[in-house]
Amino acid sequence: MRLLEQYILRGFLAPWFWSTGVFVTLYVVIDLFDNLEDVLKAQVPFLILLEYYASLIPFIVVQTIPLAVLVATIYSLSYLNRNYEIVAMRAGGIPLLKILQPLLLFTFFISGAVLWINETYVPNNLLHAQSIREEYIEARVEQAGKKVLENVTIYGSNNTLFHLGQYNLAEEEFTHLTLLKQNEDQKPVSKIIAQSGNWAQDHWELKQVFVFQLGPRGQVVGPPEEYKTYALRIAETPADFAKGEARIEYMNIAALLRHLRTLRGTSPAVLRRLEAEWNYRLSLPLTSLIMVILGAPFALGYGRKASLLTGVALSFGLAVMYFSVTAVGMALGKGGFVPAWLGPWLGHILFGALGLGLLRRVR
Repeated sequence: MRLLEQYILRGFLAPWFWSTGVFVTLYVVIDLFDNLEDVLKAQVPFLILLEYYASLIPFIVVQTIPLAVLVATIYSLSYLNRNYEIVAMRAGGIPLLKILQPLLLFTFFISGAVLWINETYVPNNLLHAQSIREEYIEARVEQAGKKVLENVTIYGSNNTLFHLGQYNLAEEEFTHLTLLKQNEDQKPVSKIIAQSGNWAQDHWELKQVFVFQLGPRGQVVGPPEEYKTYALRIAETPADFAKGEARIEYMNIAALLRHLRTLRGTSPAVLRRLEAEWNYRLSLPLTSLIMVILGAPFALGYGRKASLLTGVALSFGLAVMYFSVTAVGMALGKGGFVPAWLGPWLGHILFGALGLGLLRRVR
């Protein structure tokens, strides 16, 4: 790496490190104050509280790194522009893309690190944090005021996958069950479809039931077995179904893809949700790269006029717009208003195009 590239990267790294630390700290402090009443009421031990937030750190880092990249991009490039160093570089025949190259390469490295953290640590750590929250902070309270859950999907014991059209918390009964039994390779070997069912002391009593045997490619083998009633004895209880909706958050990309393939042919709403979530996980690591492309033209176009405070405020404004568009895209994808795969990428597409268009206009 040439001295000039090292110089540009050093100017980026310092604000990136401190802004990441600031955002992680702010996240923890805000979350703590938001839950302080519950924490004090439950008398959560200090070490348990420390374990809870330590478990959240990988998730917080993944979520805040792109914002830190945006702040560091605007700050470092504005500093160089304000001191006419960018002008000197370009006067020396160095093209703009070459000036941005160290930042782009480093954000590719950051994207890989985010993908690795998100796949390796975030799902299990989030699940651990949630278990601590339920046991010590919420004392395993039920979902207050929500009597009926829609489109509940959970992984059960013994490689079993469930999808419920509706689940009534109070009555402990459900409608439109699809149950897939999988082998050790996560391939479905049998499927149970039931019109309805309810909890009967120690098992689930199903009504209007069809049992299908599946071949190696998931195809139905032979005629289905039909039952008016069917006693389903499984380890899952009403409490497991009541908590089922949140489990998708604890899956990595590979698990989500298996989940998506296994549920083909079931509820379109569930499939849209899974496809949107899977694409969001794929798009998340590239957010840092979009932040550099988006932040650079603002820093280079207004850097000599902007103060540090202006740069930080501009970073927050751009971040709010970007994450708002991403959230809207996710909602549109899950709701079926746009293709589920497209929704999570809308922010990347729109703001990436905006950043590239503005970069071409930088003089």
